[in-house]
Amino acid sequence: MANGSMRRRGRDAWELRVYVGTDPDTRRQRWLTKTVHGSARYAHGQLHELAQEAGRAKLRAGTLSDLLERWFEVASPGWAASTASHTRTVIECYLKAHLGHLPVNKITTEDIDDLYAYLLRLGGEHHQPLAPGSVARVHGVLHRAFAQAVRWDWVLVNPVSAATPPRVPPADIRPPSPAQVAALLEWTRQIKPALFCFLSLAACTGARRSQLLAVRWRDVDWDRGALAFTRGLVVGPKGLELRATKTHRTYRVELDPETLGALMEHRSRAEARLARSWEPTFRAMPSCSVAVRTGESRGFRTGRRRSSSAPGVPPGSPLSGSMTFVTSWRPRCSPRACRSSRSRNGSATRGSPPR
Repeated sequence: MANGSMRRRGRDAWELRVYVGTDPDTRRQRWLTKTVHGSARYAHGQLHELAQEAGRAKLRAGTLSDLLERWFEVASPGWAASTASHTRTVIECYLKAHLGHLPVNKITTEDIDDLYAYLLRLGGEHHQPLAPGSVARVHGVLHRAFAQAVRWDWVLVNPVSAATPPRVPPADIRPPSPAQVAALLEWTRQIKPALFCFLSLAACTGARRSQLLAVRWRDVDWDRGALAFTRGLVVGPKGLELRATKTHRTYRVELDPETLGALMEHRSRAEARLARSWEPTFRAMPSCSVAVRTGESRGFRTGRRRSSSAPGVPPGSPLSGSMTFVTSWRPRCSPRACRSSRSRNGSATRGSPPR
């Protein structure tokens, strides 16, 4: 048998051994042993029963639904809110619905491949084909859950490792042309200077949106004209939070003179607004964020809708879709700048930045 062995210990004595995984503390292999007396045929039958007994002993939670719930409970606390939401959707809509009732140690690679084939044919909404990328995400969730099951000794091997998920074609990425980027920057320079600063940093550094939103004034090296990226602003389980960058490394990017000048102008405007506003959008330097306020993002969405008639922005420019990542961007100021303030009569009111 693949998971067990037997050896003669005497004339009619046999030692049976079945592998039951590794010890989580010592990382040593564990074996279930038993000695029987009789013929070799009888010992083979006893070995088969011992292997089944070992399999039943490892089935602690029961079905795949039990494993998925236990794994999600243990693994999800450190995930971003979007990761937890997408994983929960995969679990509820695809895995539990089709394989959730099966015992964990009874699921085979063939069952998993059958699931993938069904999802590719009828797994989508209204029994439409599910995209290969979505099936690949199902494969990823199921593989991680079974990998944890192996570590917990619920199963001896991961049946998902031998499965065949669909091949996902590479995404067709069409970045805007230099002329389109220049037209977009010129348009935002005229109507939304703060958004112009954000887009200039994005075009110059190529940084991720989360990293741009987490930049603070202290990250700017004005003498050398460089910007350091040390963290990212993401949506966590309890809201917005600062975390390490996606690659878990810190790096610096040199800024061109025009981008550095836009950043200096943005700081000057922020300081002026701080001086005249009773509730500033930007708090005292250097602790405040470089990110622009929420109103700028709303203005950019309005600009996209009117891009066809915007002066200086030709049809087909980035405003019509190539730079849509800005439309889902949630700018953030300092947490203390977003608190409710007290009006003169003592009632709590929501502060708004000056127009």
